Amino acid sequence: MDKVQKSIIGILTMILLALLVYLTTMITNRQSDIIVGNFQAPPFEVHAEIGVPNEVDPLLNYSDIMIEGNYGFSIAGTPLLEKNELSVYFTNPKENTVWLLLRVYNALGEEIGTTGIVRPGEYVKTVRLDPNVDDESIRVKVLSYEPDTYYSLGTASATLPVITK
Repeated sequence: MDKVQKSIIGILTMILLALLVYLTTMITNRQSDIIVGNFQAPPFEVHAEIGVPNEVDPLLNYSDIMIEGNYGFSIAGTPLLEKNELSVYFTNPKENTVWLLLRVYNALGEEIGTTGIVRPGEYVKTVRLDPNVDDESIRVKVLSYEPDTYYSLGTASATLPVITK
């Protein structure tokens, strides 16, 4: 090899080394592609009661729901709306290992009520709704969280007819 060829090989080697250092720096310092928003952990339900509800009116169609075998909950399938209180009897069975939260939406999809987090072995009899709710049906959404981490374990939703008094 002559002197020109050795110079070219030396320059190419330096360029490759510089690229290698640059790529290594980029890979080690890059930001994660996962963007986490400003998650605010919901509070625990202050009106939660221990156990399961007794003597739920059969007209409310209180029943157990299983979500893909991972967890379950119980809720009134036909909740009673009296003034701005919706009787849902939302129950997180003591066998569950998840925290649950219930959100209520009107026919327009606007959130009109929510519970705090309900721990296993607790239930919430009623959810306070925004005033002037007169819909014949509501949409409920159950959010599930891994305890302490608030990692989402999925959601379930349904449209329920409402009994008004």
